[in-house]
Amino acid sequence: MDRRILLLLAFILSAGAVYSFLTSRNDVPEAQVAAVVEQEQATVPVWVAAQAIEKGQLVSRKLTRAAMITEQQADNLGIEMAEERFAIARDSRAGIAMQAGAVITPAHLVAPDSPEYLDLITTRGMIPYPLQLDAANGYSQVLKSGDKVDVVMVASQKENLSTSDRVNNFQGLSVSPLLHGKTVLRVDGKQEVAEASNATVILELSRNDVSKVLLAKRIGIIDIYKTVGRPPKQIRAGDVLPDFSAVVELRGTEKVVN
Repeated sequence: MDRRILLLLAFILSAGAVYSFLTSRNDVPEAQVAAVVEQEQATVPVWVAAQAIEKGQLVSRKLTRAAMITEQQADNLGIEMAEERFAIARDSRAGIAMQAGAVITPAHLVAPDSPEYLDLITTRGMIPYPLQLDAANGYSQVLKSGDKVDVVMVASQKENLSTSDRVNNFQGLSVSPLLHGKTVLRVDGKQEVAEASNATVILELSRNDVSKVLLAKRIGIIDIYKTVGRPPKQIRAGDVLPDFSAVVELRGTEKVVN
């Protein structure tokens, strides 16, 4: 065989071997390295906004979805490394506006026990006003943030009930509607009815509403209940006990109600 043909065949075979060697180095190792990097790249569980969330909006489970981000992304966002997602406190609000897909961090949320919570949810021009009530009535069990309540005053023409809730004379006793459809901002108090203690119900009131409540507290007993339809009219003791003042006996110049 011609020597030139042999050299040509040897060159072709060498070139093929070199090409195979180079392609094997460029393809297989890169895939293997990528797989190793993917395995070694740790992730962090986070919450992500499922839709746009406005500042002050209640952050419910429907507005969030679970996701995973890399440690580098978590570090850039100031998120601490953890194996589980942080728990979103009940009735938490968005401290800032967030777009859909934004990672939610604890710093983005304002919990109900935070000092900034009331300022965040109170309407401009309104006042967060606390009412001290008897926790034994179970306000913390039936009321929550966002509920509407009516405020009523129990008063007597015969005695001042503002210093004591004990009624000694039922004559002239009445329940009068004071405020209607006021928003509950927060309810603080023990859940256990058996433990007698005060419950604080914070209402969103106007300046005029606050003035009414301040005056009513000097006259009688303040109480609240969930708003249902229109507020009732003034109720007197005679409306509850029809025969309470039915018998009137005159003794000289005195009028005695039995």
